Amino acid sequence: MRVTVAVCTKDHPQELRRCLRALEPLRAQAVQILVVDNDSRGDETRRAAREHGVDYALERRPGLAAARNRAIACAIGDVLAFTDDDCEPDLGWISAIRGALADETLAGVTGRAVSPPGANDVQREFDYFARGFCVDAPRVVSRTDTERVLYGGVCGVGANMAFRRCALLAIGGFVDSGPTDEEDDIALIRLLRAGYRLRYEPRSLVYQHHRARARDNVRRFFQYGAGSMRVARFFAAEARSPALLARNGASLFLGGASSTYRSLRDRHWLSAAFGAAQVAGLGAGLFGRVR
Repeated sequence: MRVTVAVCTKDHPQELRRCLRALEPLRAQAVQILVVDNDSRGDETRRAAREHGVDYALERRPGLAAARNRAIACAIGDVLAFTDDDCEPDLGWISAIRGALADETLAGVTGRAVSPPGANDVQREFDYFARGFCVDAPRVVSRTDTERVLYGGVCGVGANMAFRRCALLAIGGFVDSGPTDEEDDIALIRLLRAGYRLRYEPRSLVYQHHRARARDNVRRFFQYGAGSMRVARFFAAEARSPALLARNGASLFLGGASSTYRSLRDRHWLSAAFGAAQVAGLGAGLFGRVR
């Protein structure tokens, strides 16, 4: 199993260097480490890739979907493992991906993205509120998990996901969902609806350096909420089904309100602010543009 590790980035050369340093011990397990530069200003991103001796590709079309599609085109591995420039993959990351994909019936695997040791209080609150995306038990999801509500059974985050390249090509790659870049969720759901099976594997671990300031994370959860609703609108528009949007929208609002209540009940005041921002983002995403 040949693995290409792809890091899509734009104007974050210092974060990229930290990510590439973390990938150094894993180079023997990957056939390729690929940096996709989404049209950064200046030459720092290219220089960072050259300093670490990894492959470099430039994608001038804006958006994470375009960058990830460039990674698909440039990959030489049978499996593409995606992580973000603000992440440091664990030493067992690639071996966990390989172990999961030893099951040939699986098209992909997702995993955990948690704050590294030494995180501040704001970052720990981020982990507390977002822990539903980083559960401790493995699970396999299939097409039936998308038939009840949009996110039923879907776990994992875009900062830690790996797919067989042939499966990504079969669904036409990543779809540009607009400015909030929720193409990872769309790809997961499209794979499931195409009949593929995915596995969430908690042993697949990356450490993600979330924003250190509360205000920045409140803004990020607003964007998460808007993006989630835009995904619901995308699939409702595709199916020409207002009922699908109503069902999934209600589920998203209920989930956001429940998470906010849980944070208030447990006196995690900052997490409650994250939840309120997410619910507000859901409302904004309900009326946003969808392509």
